[in-house]
Amino acid sequence: MNNFLKKNEYRFLGLLLFFGMLVRIAALWAASALPFWTHHRLDAQIYHEAGLRIAAGDWTLGREVFHMSPLYSYLVGLLYSLFGNNPWAVPLFQTALGVLMIALIWATARLIWNSSAWSLLCAALLAFYGPAIFYESHTLSTTLDGFLWTLLIWRLCCAVETGPQPENWALVGLCLGLCVLSRPNALLLLPLLSIGLFAEFRQKAWKPFFAFGLVGLIVFSPATLRNRLLAGEWVWVTDSGGINFYIGNAKGATGTFRRPPGLEAAGHPSQQFTLFRRVAEQASGRQLTARQVDSFWYQMTWIDIRQEPYRWLRLLLNKLWLFWSATELSNNQDYEFTRTFLNPVLAGPLVQFGWLSPWSILGLLLFLWWGMGGDITAATQRTPKQRVFGRWLALATLTLIGSILLFFVLARYRLAVFSSLLLCAVAALREVVHRLRAASWSRAVVLVVAALSLYPLVYTVWLERSFAEEYFKLGFAYHIQKRFVQAEQSYLRAIRYDANHLSSYKNLAYLYEHLGRKEQAIFQWKQILHLPEIHHSLQQLAQQRIQALLAVPQPPPSPSTTLRQTAPTQTHHTTQPPTTQRLPSSLPTRSP
Repeated sequence: MNNFLKKNEYRFLGLLLFFGMLVRIAALWAASALPFWTHHRLDAQIYHEAGLRIAAGDWTLGREVFHMSPLYSYLVGLLYSLFGNNPWAVPLFQTALGVLMIALIWATARLIWNSSAWSLLCAALLAFYGPAIFYESHTLSTTLDGFLWTLLIWRLCCAVETGPQPENWALVGLCLGLCVLSRPNALLLLPLLSIGLFAEFRQKAWKPFFAFGLVGLIVFSPATLRNRLLAGEWVWVTDSGGINFYIGNAKGATGTFRRPPGLEAAGHPSQQFTLFRRVAEQASGRQLTARQVDSFWYQMTWIDIRQEPYRWLRLLLNKLWLFWSATELSNNQDYEFTRTFLNPVLAGPLVQFGWLSPWSILGLLLFLWWGMGGDITAATQRTPKQRVFGRWLALATLTLIGSILLFFVLARYRLAVFSSLLLCAVAALREVVHRLRAASWSRAVVLVVAALSLYPLVYTVWLERSFAEEYFKLGFAYHIQKRFVQAEQSYLRAIRYDANHLSSYKNLAYLYEHLGRKEQAIFQWKQILHLPEIHHSLQQLAQQRIQALLAVPQPPPSPSTTLRQTAPTQTHHTTQPPTTQRLPSSLPTRSP
């Protein structure tokens, strides 16, 4: 079997690339029929607007410090410059990146194990990984993050294999610099990989260290210089660290995104920066720079941590569980909702994170154990080179996981590190197979039992999840596109899931007013009056609308005007759901 795979390895790889691309194109085609295809929300809207500005010639993106990933913003801008505001441009490019990732993970696994079978297994798992396919259709930096991470670990393995050659470590620095521009929390890798270099090569580490560090700094320094020259502040890449550290760690934090008490209006990225700055300046009694605002929220968080250290330790454990959980804490659109109700391709038998999560945990522990010199025997067919690979992969993977846990957990942040988690899972499976071949039955059983015992924990659901909010967002997207039949159906489904879903009643009432269905509009406004904990201003609005509808027949307002009037006040986003929309904590809207 091994000889057969070795002789036909490139053919099988080509088939995996072809079918991986095929399923991605099919998923994109299904996604293009949904209103979200052109209705960008939250982070996606920020990137979309930044891309439009860059395509229109605003290459500096204003004079403020970068708030969001600059590399992805300029990538979107470049694609819009080449192809115009075409909704297919970004998804197709990200599909190409997704297919390239399959080839990169195969090449990385080939370096580690020199095995056709295990390399092709890695490629196959990534080719049909559902969440990766899902995010490739979104205008989010997720796919770029995952691609750059896969490129980084491939170059890292290449550099480890060739030893302390400066040119190879310079390429690692190049990949790391790009990772930082796309996901600033990757900056933590720079000092830790540098420490790893000296631990690995001792006196020979100086040249690769300078090549690695210097190239990495040069690559992301344009963002730093741009922030200094245009905004007047020395900020490495973005200024969102303090805000996200507060959201993820301060009193009341849940481990995923939440809107802190007193800052509930900060549900949208542009609103977050404005509101968090305003609160920081009010508390300080003076105007603050971007760095000072960032520092303020770090300080506030550390105060909470010092006051309740045990709470914070429990929170870190909860984040750790959320990271390894099968639950997909999605952002703009919910992955589980999409694959269950909207996209038949994603509903197919695709690979899910929960399938591999226990094996990834086990493989990561094995990489650590081997890297520290534990249990290297001929029976398991490991070599000293594989031990070194395991040490470096464990170091890089744990560093990036730690940088996520410092803030808060989202499925799309986890996806950025999935390539190395996949290698860990395959390493654990390979260990079991080799133990069985070597007739080391007891150790094989221990490994299998250890992995199986983690599945109940991984699949335990501790977060309340409801599809009511997802149906509301779907209805809202249909509503602003004037697809009124679909909007009505989606709002009604949201109410079936949550009988107290205020925003669905309100938008449904406005929809019926626009369509001239007076009795149904009155019924929806009356429903709002009977909802628990209704705000006084909304109660007045409902009573006024009922009186207006009963009193005089009047031409109904246009849906676009109605929706703008009920949407939150914001600078750039006129299509955000109404201020009364209740966003649960399982639907975060910010990235660290």
